[in-house]
Amino acid sequence: MPGKLRILGDDGSVKRAITVSAVTNHVVVETPDGAVLMDVESHANRHSATGDDPIPEGALRFVNLSFILSAGTTETLAAGATKTLVTGVLLVFCGTGIVVEAYDSVAGAWKTIIAAGGAGFVISDGTNFRARNTGTTTSSYTWYRFL
Repeated sequence: MPGKLRILGDDGSVKRAITVSAVTNHVVVETPDGAVLMDVESHANRHSATGDDPIPEGALRFVNLSFILSAGTTETLAAGATKTLVTGVLLVFCGTGIVVEAYDSVAGAWKTIIAAGGAGFVISDGTNFRARNTGTTTSSYTWYRFL
């Protein structure tokens, strides 16, 4: 059953509603009578590099962004095992024998981007980045996601 998040004014009346469109499956902001004011996903696409109103190159700078580092997650891998990294911007600390690899689709091979025992940043798509235990014993690595 579809639901709406209703936003009330100081007088208790509904000023806006947020829902998911049954047609596009996009988050939309509506007036109290159901008229769509903004399709959130379509609006975001409008400002992408190929959109109707792209954000100019260089206009968005690091100072405009705010990050919070998540609590660390430690994963353990048996000798020879692999684990795909989660999606996101990650800071990874590799244990003994643990490497981080990226899949090179041109070469058709996994390539090491963080050496065993090292640390580094990864922007993971949740598919093409993994941790691999190259050692002969169980080892672990810790990752932190920027939120």
